[in-house]
Amino acid sequence: MFFIEEPIARMVAQTKIIVIDGCSDIYDTIYPQFSRLFDIQRVFLPDIDPLADTPPPDAVVLIIGKSQYDTALAWIRQAHENELWAEVPIIPYLKLAEENRFFEAGVTDCWIYPIPIEAMITRLNTHIKAYQRLNSYRDQLHQYQKAYADQSHLIEIATHDIQHPINDLLMLEGLLSAYNDNNPQMRGVLKDMGGALEAMQEMVGDFLTALNLRGQMRFDPKLLPIEGILLDIGLKYAMRAAAKQIEVLVGQTPGMIYADPKRVNQIVENLMSNAVKYSPPNKEVHVWSNVTPEGTYINVRDWGAGIPLEERTRLFSEFGKLSTRPTGNEGSVGLGLWVVKTLAEAMKGEAGAKFPESGGSIFWVRLPNHPPAS
Repeated sequence: MFFIEEPIARMVAQTKIIVIDGCSDIYDTIYPQFSRLFDIQRVFLPDIDPLADTPPPDAVVLIIGKSQYDTALAWIRQAHENELWAEVPIIPYLKLAEENRFFEAGVTDCWIYPIPIEAMITRLNTHIKAYQRLNSYRDQLHQYQKAYADQSHLIEIATHDIQHPINDLLMLEGLLSAYNDNNPQMRGVLKDMGGALEAMQEMVGDFLTALNLRGQMRFDPKLLPIEGILLDIGLKYAMRAAAKQIEVLVGQTPGMIYADPKRVNQIVENLMSNAVKYSPPNKEVHVWSNVTPEGTYINVRDWGAGIPLEERTRLFSEFGKLSTRPTGNEGSVGLGLWVVKTLAEAMKGEAGAKFPESGGSIFWVRLPNHPPAS
């Protein structure tokens, strides 16, 4: 007879096993040893139910004969459909070697009668330890996820609150500029101040969006004409580009898109900001759209230095820093293009880039031009 020493027995005494008993003589044989090691709950096969309201045990052992196989298989499949029970080790103890049917139903192991009780306990303990480790990893993951969510929420609040004083400062900069129109020295200082505040506003916006994208950002898609979006943002960035002697040209703007207006604006603003940021003085930035059967494309072309071939795979990566630097010492945290790609994909679109032989870069986003079929 195989015995477990008392210290080990005490250590595993809290391990809960459900034994579904369809053969009492076998149960009576294994019970003395099992009861010393495990907290056993005995369930008789005729009384079997889905156990939907029963907390999952550390393992289930089914002691069954041939006539009970179909009933047991149905219970196994039902147990696997219960989210709490899906990973619980289930081990049938069969009188006939028909284990394939049970493995197909998703059991963890099969014992074929007769099997030494020492082997039962060893194999059972192995499965229980693996299941308990899995639960431990899940608990840790849940704790990490909660800690990350709490931290992200605090950062989101702080980041959101930072936007208000930035907006106030931008308004103040505008008022001061109006009152100092005839003071070249102050105009230059205020211009630099405005540029720094706009860059800070852009980085805070990207950072806040990145946090939301890691969570569950909500989208409110609508059918929108692309023309108004490109004209408005083109006009907005024409003023910023003029400070670097860069001309913004809005080309043809056909097409509709089915997307969240706020997120589309963010996509186009990020692309325009990058184009202006990385273009040298006395160049042009072009923005236009075109319609295809796959969707409506938004394109932004610059005449900057382009992207080295070996770095292009990192273009849309999070915090992807490249060797190409902004031409006016503007700041960049490397989130802009990642935000563009992630937002586009979340709205059932895609983003990419092309690099013409004539120089510069064309960044594009494709978005659906109609609502999904119902």
